[in-house]
Amino acid sequence: MTRLPLSHEVSRRALLAGVGGAAAVATLPRVVLAHAVLDNAIFRHGVASGDPAQRSVVLWTRVTGEGEIEVEWEVSASPGFETIVRSGKTAAGPERDHTVKVLADGLEPGGLWFYRFRALGTESRTGRARTLPEGKLDRLGIALASCSNYAFGYFNAYDAIARDADVDFVLHTGDYIYEYAADGWGSDVAKTIGRVHQPANEIVSLADYRQRHAQYKTDAGSQAMHAAHTLLACWDDHESANNPWTGGAQNHQPDKEGDWAARRAASIRAYFEWMPVREPEWLEHSRSRARTEFWRSYSFGDLATLCTLETRHTARAKQISYMGWVEQIRSKEDADRLRR
Repeated sequence: MTRLPLSHEVSRRALLAGVGGAAAVATLPRVVLAHAVLDNAIFRHGVASGDPAQRSVVLWTRVTGEGEIEVEWEVSASPGFETIVRSGKTAAGPERDHTVKVLADGLEPGGLWFYRFRALGTESRTGRARTLPEGKLDRLGIALASCSNYAFGYFNAYDAIARDADVDFVLHTGDYIYEYAADGWGSDVAKTIGRVHQPANEIVSLADYRQRHAQYKTDAGSQAMHAAHTLLACWDDHESANNPWTGGAQNHQPDKEGDWAARRAASIRAYFEWMPVREPEWLEHSRSRARTEFWRSYSFGDLATLCTLETRHTARAKQISYMGWVEQIRSKEDADRLRR
């Protein structure tokens, strides 16, 4: 059977020597992996790729520093970067929380690409990225991840995905972060294993959401997975708050946490800053440029098409509460409403 094709044949030795963080480091024990990742003081949140098309893919990183910082990026078909196929310069600044996101285009379909960043005299770890294939395809390996609560335990599943040679892409179906306070859901486990949520409060503001994303991106298993595989991402509810609807959320109290629209906007802005997803203006075919309408479609040659849907922020009515639902039934009309 035919795998997702590679643009170039790469020997195991060359791959391990060149990719560093994306393959070789991913096979190391967790303690070694943690040191290998976090010792890079400039790129301490790792690298990531995502939202691929046949000829382009999003590359992401974050630079730890002050003010406006020049960042260089390179893409190669080989782990040793003997030939650079795409490169450029961009800037990381406080406006986007020093995150960097570029669209590497003009690439060949179905390719395996190696990428890296440079800033402040420091080079990032090397990441691997894939573009979507075209034509005949007999086999596709997609790893599924979701509901990734940092406070509930280690991201060992991410670590395993990073090591899996049969994975072509990672589909994360949402709840990439959780909004709860340090003493909220899962806090007993978090205190025991040393993974208490930051900031300590329930995240509400833009600064809060940024800090929570940053914490999740420091996890060694997460960094290994993102460096090794390209992400197909869609959000669920906890990227903002539990069970949102058009006018609020189950886990949003306006009297304590302010305007829901402002909180939602902050969460979505942080998501676009911290995730390797296309900006609305980068989408070639879109009926809307609204960030809330997070729709995607990925075609894998003639084998499959994957569509990701936005089901949380647009046109969702307030959910029925099943707490004390019997007390809510005061008439036949109430019963009919609950039945729907």
